[in-house]
Parts: sequence; C-alpha cells; structure tokens
Amino acid sequence: MVQSAFIGQPPSTEDDRWIVKGALLAAGLVEADPSKGLKLPPARPPPDQYRFETRGPAIIAVSSVVIAIMFIVTIARLLVRKFRKELKFGLDDWLMVPAL
Repeated sequence: MVQSAFIGQPPSTEDDRWIVKGALLAAGLVEADPSKGLKLPPARPPPDQYRFETRGPAIIAVSSVVIAIMFIVTIARLLVRKFRKELKFGLDDWLMVPAL
C-alpha cells in the first residue's frame, strides 16, 4: 500500500499529484511543477501593516483570578462541612481536594 506524501515532499501517488496541482493553481502558481511537491510559505504582511500583540498577560491574570475563586469556594465548602454538624463529609468532598 502506497502512502500519501507529506507537505514539502514530492507526491507519491497520482491523487497526491492532483492535490498538489490544485493547491498550486489555487495559489496562482499556474506554471509550477506539481511533481516537486508543495512548499508554500505563509504570506507575511507588509511591515507597515503588521502589529504584534500578545494576550499572554491577560490570560495569566484571568486564569489566576479563576483559580483563586476556585480555591476560596472549595475551602469555604470544606469549612462549612466541618463546622456544621448536620452536614457530613461525603465522597464528593473528598474528591474535590485532589481535583484542585
């Protein structure tokens, strides 16, 4: 059984060749040879239109707030279970601790 080629490798089957030819035509490369494979680097925007922005600090801040709320709610629930005699610890309470 012949396996399909990876991107960047020459096509190993006739189906691969047609897929590469279609991709090259879609990219506007009419004269390109599909037997060489498909190597299309992503287009970079012009430097005056490119703006780098990161969402890393916002993700870390929101994750920290959510984790803090999760700890507060869990500790509050366990304290209520401990000090209210009519409420007993159940399996869900014990499984909540390792889930943190």
